[in-house]
Amino acid sequence: MSYAHIHPCELDLRANRLAHFLRALGIGPECIVGVWMERSVDAIIAMLAILKAGGAYAPFDLSAPPERMAFMVSDAKVALLLTHKRLLTRLPEHGLRTVCLDRGSNDIEQQPDTRLGISVGAEDLAYVMYTSGSTGEPKGVAITHRGVVRLVKNTNYAHFGSDEVFLQLAALSFDASTLEIWGALLNGGRLAIAPPGVLSLEELGTTLARYGVTTLWLTAGLFHQIVDHRLDILSSLRQLLVGGDVLSLLHVQRVLAALPSCRLINGYGPTEGTTFTCCHTITPVTAKGRTVPIGRPIANTRVYVLDHSRRPVPIGVPGELWIAGDGLARGYLNRPALTEERFITQRFSDTLQERLYRSGDRVQWLDSGEIEFLGRLDNQVKVRGFRVELGEIESTLSRHPHVREVVVLARPAQDGGKRLVAYIVANGSIDAHDVRAFLGRTLPDYMMPTAFVALDRFPLTANGKVDRHALPEPEATTEMRTAGVAPRDELEQQLVTIWREVLAVNSIGTNDNFFTLGGHSLLALRMFVKMEEQLHVTLPLATLFQAPTIAGLAALLRRGVKPEAGRSLVAIQPTGNRPPVFGIPGVGGNVIAYNALARLLGPDRPFYGLQSRGLDGMTTPLTRIEDIAAAFLREIRSVQPQSPYYLMGSCMGGIVAYEMAQQLRSVGQEVGLLILLETWLSMQTSSTRPLKIGQRMPAMVGFVADRLRLYADTLARLSFRERLRYVLGRMKLLAEMIAHRDVLREARGEFNLRMVTQANLQAFQQYHLQKTYPGPVVCFRAEGRQVAPDDYRLAWRDIISGELEIAHAPGDNSGQMLHAPNVQELAVQIQTYLNRAQAVPPR
Repeated sequence: MSYAHIHPCELDLRANRLAHFLRALGIGPECIVGVWMERSVDAIIAMLAILKAGGAYAPFDLSAPPERMAFMVSDAKVALLLTHKRLLTRLPEHGLRTVCLDRGSNDIEQQPDTRLGISVGAEDLAYVMYTSGSTGEPKGVAITHRGVVRLVKNTNYAHFGSDEVFLQLAALSFDASTLEIWGALLNGGRLAIAPPGVLSLEELGTTLARYGVTTLWLTAGLFHQIVDHRLDILSSLRQLLVGGDVLSLLHVQRVLAALPSCRLINGYGPTEGTTFTCCHTITPVTAKGRTVPIGRPIANTRVYVLDHSRRPVPIGVPGELWIAGDGLARGYLNRPALTEERFITQRFSDTLQERLYRSGDRVQWLDSGEIEFLGRLDNQVKVRGFRVELGEIESTLSRHPHVREVVVLARPAQDGGKRLVAYIVANGSIDAHDVRAFLGRTLPDYMMPTAFVALDRFPLTANGKVDRHALPEPEATTEMRTAGVAPRDELEQQLVTIWREVLAVNSIGTNDNFFTLGGHSLLALRMFVKMEEQLHVTLPLATLFQAPTIAGLAALLRRGVKPEAGRSLVAIQPTGNRPPVFGIPGVGGNVIAYNALARLLGPDRPFYGLQSRGLDGMTTPLTRIEDIAAAFLREIRSVQPQSPYYLMGSCMGGIVAYEMAQQLRSVGQEVGLLILLETWLSMQTSSTRPLKIGQRMPAMVGFVADRLRLYADTLARLSFRERLRYVLGRMKLLAEMIAHRDVLREARGEFNLRMVTQANLQAFQQYHLQKTYPGPVVCFRAEGRQVAPDDYRLAWRDIISGELEIAHAPGDNSGQMLHAPNVQELAVQIQTYLNRAQAVPPR
């Protein structure tokens, strides 16, 4: 993970230069400039410069399908698009003027750094943000400067000041970024920018600690995940704002007990109200209710709870929430009819007349004067923090040639959030794989249903409308799918039950592949824990490569096959007649991360992973790079006795691959190509204490000691009463863990992982690259890492005396490189380098 720092004055001067540059291109008042960028300092400068030039910015989702992106650009009548050179290939054809900030930096730097002096009014357009639309097309919400200022200046729901450090974590196209960016910049606070892409919980924790973040906004879904798995990473926060969906009372209670010095705020509001409309600071009293209230309207905002005749309702009577005040959007861009439908001027008396936005949310007043959220009145839901119009998914699905009727519902998910289920009456042959591929060309992943249910006909109400309440749960019917094989015995039925619970997919055949059903390393861990608990068998995660189906796993279990202790070689993709590739994973030592890449390299190229000893808990990890490399080479020779060898290493695994290549050449064997994925010659390990490896117990002790130090730091900041409440909360949490054996079993897997990680870090710290390497090497550098490309080349130039190429792949680190959608581009490039290396015999 990399970090960049910029002084506020420098930020302002660079924004001024870019603003002059934009004015020279004709950007002025009411001009909309598109922002097609990842989270970065450049993105902040771009948005600030657009506003300084008098224009408005429109941030677009980088993961949006081409058709959707093309529609939004056309709908917004974007005058210019700002981006980075590396992102151009991901842009759909649009015919727009495009400026790459990195490519045009010389021209921009020549501009004056003085302010333009353009006058911008409170009602002028600040930005346009697109949300899901019920008609099948996204709609642009037009937000004014008044709305943004009202959100973060002189307000009452949170503290904004120069002492706060905000983290910019939300996607730029998500309206939470408005709070993060302008909450810091308009109040003299610090803005920390999270690395691009989706962060793991470990990466998020590292970022929060690195910058000393004090104010954080999270979607409800991510909040629940953190509380379940890594609550400790939130210990530095003074303010935690959560929203986007209904909060779990259990998770809220755990945070209040564990982080008594952190102010926990439930934030509610549609994009049309400029991020937040109501907020509620959660207390132990309100956390004991039946739901977490959405609170009261924030400063300069008014709300009304009205019945179907638009009359105010009394306390305790449900009604629709209508929003008024300075946060209201102008309306929907270029949609006058829709704006007129949703933004309505209501006269309450001779002296009171308000412009209101009808939210479509069903709420009621509580006796406390706060508001309780009861659900939606229309067909709109929140999924993973994103607002989704179910009608848009239905409209898109209805265009499939074999779909006659379709209804999409949001059903409760196991993690407390929501999942989308599509009910289809088909006209001809159709399966789930075909439908997913069809939707994937138009809809983003968060709008993709997780289950497709085929019905002969829809249930109807008395007046002939579809009775949505009568549609069956996916678990109660047959989910639409490709042809599959039913369980043949009790063992396969037990495995099907476990997979259904872990993957949240109802229709599973015994020949279905775990990974194509959406499985990944975290779900694999959960699945193997349940297998151990229910079937009393212990298998390593890498078994999934040998047997990725229920039929395969059942066959292994029937034969009583046990994992071979100390075995590192994993056949991820063993077929094909081309020379195999051997991949060494990063510091965690788990080869599952290579799964997608191995498949994308094709069925004719074998791919083997080499995972670290100790992950199975049956062997002791090695603590010297030289020993790790030698052990891996012994196993490699069991499947390929003769050279040339093709080696790949990810992150720290690249150092191991480098040592393997050196050992091979020292005995006269050739290395056709050495591929390094984001491998650096040094690593920040200050956060990890060196630990003697030998037994599992030292790893457990270190695991507990790290958390005790964290708790001690937290307790030192609290009063006696707060300390007592904190300790009692931790005791309650421990009791919950003891009551759930599966949590303890997962913790045991975490101990094994920690033991391996500590051993690998110790090996890396002690290793010295003493010899230069004369063979061909290609180093893949993550595009999102904010380090100059020349720095990466120079880091390896003194070590590699042979042919050295620096390639670029999307992502911020090696982990992101290996995950979709980035891994598709990485696979294409690696295939090209392998083909080239294998066409010419190595020297």
